[in-house]
Amino acid sequence: MLDYDDEDRFIRRGKEIFFYMAGQRVDAKADVCVMNDLDYLLLVQEDKMTPLQSLPSVQRQQSSDNPEPQLIAGAIAAYYQNNFRRTRVGLPALPVVFMPGIAMVGTAPVFYRIPVSP
Repeated sequence: MLDYDDEDRFIRRGKEIFFYMAGQRVDAKADVCVMNDLDYLLLVQEDKMTPLQSLPSVQRQQSSDNPEPQLIAGAIAAYYQNNFRRTRVGLPALPVVFMPGIAMVGTAPVFYRIPVSP
């Protein structure tokens, strides 16, 4: 349906993606990403939930790891890496992209179309 299952694409878990911000290297880590040899195509970030100490099997509380900022940081890093790879093979850098992303909150997906530009 979304055409992410082509034979030239693969899925990575726990992929670390970096970019530079204010001269400093910043690392982002996507829980899952779909990519091909040149580009990151889709990012997925999970909302981590941690059990409460008193009733670990019954109650769960949301951790401080909100998936949205992590997903946005991953989109920025993916944009940087995509353009870095494009220029290395002689292709022009893309001025603006809309990076698709999914934040998993429990079993409910929240879909994003994240605009990224230099």
